Amino acid sequence: NASNQQLATGATATVRLADGQHTITLLVTDDDGTTNIDTAVVTVTAPSANQLPIAVAGPNRIVADSDGQPGENVALNGTRSTDADGTIASYEWLVGQSTVIASGPAPTVRLADGPQAITLRVTDNQGGVGAAAVTITVATTRAG
Repeated sequence: NASNQQLATGATATVRLADGQHTITLLVTDDDGTTNIDTAVVTVTAPSANQLPIAVAGPNRIVADSDGQPGENVALNGTRSTDADGTIASYEWLVGQSTVIASGPAPTVRLADGPQAITLRVTDNQGGVGAAAVTITVATTRAG
């Protein structure tokens, strides 16, 4: 009978159990041959699938030219990003899909004039990745 199968011997043992509930019995024999038993119920559950984080890069927006120079310093904000079953371990900000321009939840970056497609990519503590896109348009410099 598989339910009465010997799993291991020795003072300490490591065994692999299938998912589900198992009743484990420990049989101890001393040097005089006296035995004693104890039982424990062990429940093995499969880990749940990682829920991917949700990246929130903020709304599309237009940033006014504040210094009369090409480009503008722009504050990015991904602090509303969440992970339902853990924490966000990293934030990467990209122009388009491939060029990393910053990291962290709320960096300030210099963006060129005109519309910029920015992607926020967040990675959770289990390696799951979520992404969100935002378009930020920097107003062009106006002469005189």
